[in-house]
Formats: sequence, C-alpha cells, structure tokens
Amino acid sequence: MGDLSNRESMRWSASTPAQCWQLFSQTPLPEIIRRVSLLAEFENCAETEVDGARRFGWEDGGGQFAVWYFLSDGRAMLLTSDHELQLNVFGGPDEYAVQTSFFDGVPADLVALVTDRPEHDETFNIEGPDGHTIETAGGVFFFDGQRWQISPGVLAYLADGQPVDSTTVDDVLFESGFTTCLESYCFGEEFTVDAIMREYYPYVLEPDEERAQRERLAEILADPLA
Repeated sequence: MGDLSNRESMRWSASTPAQCWQLFSQTPLPEIIRRVSLLAEFENCAETEVDGARRFGWEDGGGQFAVWYFLSDGRAMLLTSDHELQLNVFGGPDEYAVQTSFFDGVPADLVALVTDRPEHDETFNIEGPDGHTIETAGGVFFFDGQRWQISPGVLAYLADGQPVDSTTVDDVLFESGFTTCLESYCFGEEFTVDAIMREYYPYVLEPDEERAQRERLAEILADPLA
C-alpha cells in the first residue's frame, strides 16, 4: 500500500473523486477482497456464489449500495448506486435500455453475472420487454486482471455525445455513488478499528454501543485468517 504516514490527506471522505479513484485503483486486489469480506462479516452479510464468482453486497438501508463480484481468474466487477443521484435510472423512462447500456464495453462473462439472475437483497432487477432482466447499478467498474476500469457505457451516458474527459470521469465517480458507498473500506489508509469506526459511524454513538462495536470490529480484524 505504500507510505500511509500522512493518513489525514489520504482519508477517503476528505478526497476528491479523482483522488478516491486513485486510492481505490492502487489498492491490490487481494487487499480489496480482504476488506470487503471483513466488512461483510461486520455487516452480517453472507457471501454468495454466482457461476463460481464470489459475490458480496452492502447497502445502507437508505438507497445506497455496493456489490462486488470476484472471479477465480483474478478479475472483478463492482456495482454502486445512490438513489438520489443522476445515475440511478431505476423507475425512469426506458430504464431497461439505459441500464443495459451501462454495461457496454464490459466483458460478456462479467455482464452474464448480473443478467437473468434471481433478485438479490441489496439491489433490484429491471425487466426488459423481452422478459430478460438485469441487476440495477449506477456505477459499473471492472478489474481486467491488471487495472480497474470505468464502464465505457456509463462514461458515454454522462458524456451525452461529447468527448469523454476528466470532468466526465469525476461526474461518474460522484453520480454513481462510488465516492460515498466505498467510504467504510478506508482505501488509502490502514484498515484499523479507528479508521473503520470513523467512516462507518460519522455520528456520535452512545458509549456502550461504541464500545461494543469497537470490540466486535477488533475481534473480526484479529482473526488470523483476516
């Protein structure tokens, strides 16, 4: 992860969308998987399997979610959404056509993980006129084994016929919920109890509840397999 001594400047919640993307994309995939699985345990969210891929889902109960697919060949896909932002197309006009376009440019076997599947707890399925379904997502990101990429389809949607530039990328990272839904993973700094508590609970907890949550997090992070 490199030098994390200047942690204040590397805090996810204090970073710009471009900085968040850098912090995320520079994190080795095994470390991403470790953090995702540990937070899933903290959330009591069961890992599931879709065609051999490991699936983890997180949602805050208020319309934000992050869904992860990790494949055995070292590739991955991340879906994010915030129901209050522009890239939430659920319930909108031509929602199925728009949603499927968000996966344009994503490898077909990754797209297959979210098409014609039973609905998951964290997300909805959108059904097209032909009866096919696709999992909802505002942001679609995939790891090709070497680097993370933003779905060309999402970039094209926000570019709206104009050339894709850095402003388009920033807009996607914000309007997809990427910057908010990934806060608790603390990418860019050490994954400690203090860091997780700060991002996971931005409000003040009752002393007994805070102590209980800290103890539970410490136990999860202390697992020798973590």
